[in-house]
Amino acid sequence: MSTKILCFDLDDTLIDDSYKFEITFCDCIKTILLAFETKAPQIDEILQLARQLDNDKLLSWPAERRYSPERLLSTWLDTYQKLCQLHNVEAKPHVNLILEGLVMQNFDPPYFVIPGAIETLEALKEQGIYQLRLLTVGTEAIQSKKIHRTGLNKFFQEINFVVDGDKKAVLSRLADEYGIENITMVGNSIRSDINPALEVGVKAVYIPRGSWHMFRAEPINQLYSKLSDIAELPKLI
Repeated sequence: MSTKILCFDLDDTLIDDSYKFEITFCDCIKTILLAFETKAPQIDEILQLARQLDNDKLLSWPAERRYSPERLLSTWLDTYQKLCQLHNVEAKPHVNLILEGLVMQNFDPPYFVIPGAIETLEALKEQGIYQLRLLTVGTEAIQSKKIHRTGLNKFFQEINFVVDGDKKAVLSRLADEYGIENITMVGNSIRSDINPALEVGVKAVYIPRGSWHMFRAEPINQLYSKLSDIAELPKLI
């Protein structure tokens, strides 16, 4: 009997994550507004600039650093400096320290498991049909802390830390080893979960959640399943 592999994304598939980035962006915007005092730029200007810089860094930074906390920190430090230049305001050194603290706490606990995720993983393990694998993008130290603090590590036979964000390469390796027909990818992001699976030709299950701005994309085709809740997964497969 062929080994069947069920691959899960972590952030916003099994644990809530994008809300932390939204909070961080709000806190950083507020810090910049306070620093500018009566010369404060519009909120939209700050947000658009930060998103533009962050997207540019995601494309231009070395692959092994793109999903590190340093990228997000660099985004906000550069956002503040550029706004100061645009509005002819002298930068305040202490603002950089505040921004650094706000960004770095984004990656600290608590980590909240999405309702139904534990029960779903337990049901899948009990079925015994699939080997469960985790494919998670980000630095190993941070992602490992999330996995172990939440206790999710006990469900997975293998954990892949995809530091460079290239899940397609991991899925290709698994497809070569076990067969395309035996691999399924489950995730919340069209860009980083579903499209890589579709490009390799393996099955994909899309569970929308936490649409962070840089991960929005259109699917390359419609050959995937879509669920509204992770609790629906055991019945689907």
